[in-house]
Amino acid sequence: MKDAVVFTHPRSKPAVAYKKLAAALIGQDYVEDYSVKVEKKGFFVSLFRKVFK
Repeated sequence: MKDAVVFTHPRSKPAVAYKKLAAALIGQDYVEDYSVKVEKKGFFVSLFRKVFK
């Protein structure tokens, strides 16, 4: 898997730490927005979507 952790696991501790660091580097405060829904897909849902396009 070669995707960024902020995309694959956006609410994990490393992703949040990365976002906080990025915000600090540009001089802004990081505020987590929990109103955004994160779609969770199971293995079989992903598999069937790829197989039965």
